[in-house]
Amino acid sequence: MTKDKKIIKNFLQQVLGCQCPEKVFHNIQWGNKNQILEITVSNQLLINIFLEPLKELNKKHIIDVLKVGQKKRDYKNFNRFRLVIPSHQVAEMQKQYNQIIKKIFPQDNKIHLHIVENKQLKNIFSIIR
Repeated sequence: MTKDKKIIKNFLQQVLGCQCPEKVFHNIQWGNKNQILEITVSNQLLINIFLEPLKELNKKHIIDVLKVGQKKRDYKNFNRFRLVIPSHQVAEMQKQYNQIIKKIFPQDNKIHLHIVENKQLKNIFSIIR
């Protein structure tokens, strides 16, 4: 496994709490599209990571990305879709956006929103810059 793939694997397991079996991590691909880093893991996980902090994003944009991610997950038969947003106000923003997700996607337990400290994305950002 390459250094970049190890960085992604460690981020998914240690920061996002992914508990996928080891074999899933043998096929990791990523690309930067419209200020979003898109990662796919063995055609099971679809992860989008915003490349800018939450304070610069608006709710409509986040909801649009969640809806597009959900459609792509379903169309390509991924098991989960995770959206990751960097922020300096993790706890309060996570609570606010969890309520939004429950309202917009009430029956979908395979869509996840993670708001994480910017410093937790340092290694992830290093693979794209």
